[in-house]
Amino acid sequence: MASADMKRHAEHFLRVATEIPQCQRCGLIAVGDDVATLFLDLAVEMPTHWHAKGTAPNGVLPVERVEVLLGADYPWRCPTFTLRKGFPRNLHHLTPGSENVCPTPCLVDGNQDEYFNQHGLIELGIGAIVNQMGVWLGRAAIGTLMDPDHGWEPVMRQGLPDRLIIDADFARSQITDKSGSVWLATKFMKGKDLAGKRSYTLSAHNEFAAAVGNMSAFPFEAESEGRYSGITATVLIWPPNGAITSAVLPETVANLDDLAQRAEAFGCGVEFAKFLDRLQRRWAGKTDDATFPIAVLFGVRRPFRLIGRASTIELLLD
Repeated sequence: MASADMKRHAEHFLRVATEIPQCQRCGLIAVGDDVATLFLDLAVEMPTHWHAKGTAPNGVLPVERVEVLLGADYPWRCPTFTLRKGFPRNLHHLTPGSENVCPTPCLVDGNQDEYFNQHGLIELGIGAIVNQMGVWLGRAAIGTLMDPDHGWEPVMRQGLPDRLIIDADFARSQITDKSGSVWLATKFMKGKDLAGKRSYTLSAHNEFAAAVGNMSAFPFEAESEGRYSGITATVLIWPPNGAITSAVLPETVANLDDLAQRAEAFGCGVEFAKFLDRLQRRWAGKTDDATFPIAVLFGVRRPFRLIGRASTIELLLD
């Protein structure tokens, strides 16, 4: 698409946005052949005393700047909305990412492209999605992005470069009232993400792996014949009964120290330390430069059942 076409789409989007009451200000940031970036300053509904203080208790501001990205496939695809870098991340309906990346909200229950295009006219689609962004911000400010009557909404993990395939029912069946952990034999395949960086797909079996021993002991195997790159382990760790985590923690784990802090927050600090000690003992006998991805899966106890399940345990991969 030529830059003139992208600019035309961007100006049209802004004309519609200016008619939306919540939109206090909007403008064009940049435009190219394949993308146009806009901004919207949206008024956020919140109690008047929070508005007077200039912020909600969780850090949402009375006016939030949102960037809108129109891609080369716009208007067939919904625009992408991103929030400011400092926007609070301990909220539901945010895609995962590091603190260096602006968070992206999940605005609808279902396919966002279908929602955007179901209205027939582009103007109606723009109005609907911008209004939905405003509704999302209002709910974020007062902490009602999740409805307890519907169940606990699992943390969003789509878009991450690495993934784990596991029998969730089997994993939950291993969790006892006391804190603990199990190692599961896991096949892994190496690949690359869209940015060309190395990524892994891991497939855990309903088969226990040895938590002690040397590197030659099961399950580690650097190379194998067939469709996978090797064999490693998935470590499932859970806290004692009563260690309930009701907070939504930001998806910002980037290194081992972050992971240890996250384990502590889930009530799994002791078990995670045991896991590291066992792993270090095994790694001491490592004689080659083979690389093994190891999945750490936390069985987090939530205050009420998950959506669509009778269990209160959410499985979180780190």
